[in-house]
Amino acid sequence: MALIEFVAVTLSESDSSRLWGRNLEFPKTASLAEGHTVEIIGWVLGRQFPAVAVEVSAEGRLIQRVPVNIQRSDVAALYPQAGEGERSGFRAEIHTSGIIELELIVQAVLRTRAGSR
Repeated sequence: MALIEFVAVTLSESDSSRLWGRNLEFPKTASLAEGHTVEIIGWVLGRQFPAVAVEVSAEGRLIQRVPVNIQRSDVAALYPQAGEGERSGFRAEIHTSGIIELELIVQAVLRTRAGSR
């Protein structure tokens, strides 16, 4: 079975006017996984507009878009002032078969008043 090595996992600066918070829980830097699939697990909580999806891209190409809808009572407890904390989690699976090196960008999509990002 193939080994996937995560060399670096970093969070960019967060715009506190747009987000209450966000976190990537998996993968972690300097970790390994077996197989041909990378799981990306975390949460995001919009401030003025709710986070409705997370997009994963590589080399400027959208690879996957997943909804922000996984139950996260821990996030709701940390951010009781935010109405969307209870369902702020996301999980993406990226298939990597045959790829030697890949840099992934994970980005939140916020719903605006018009209903788009």
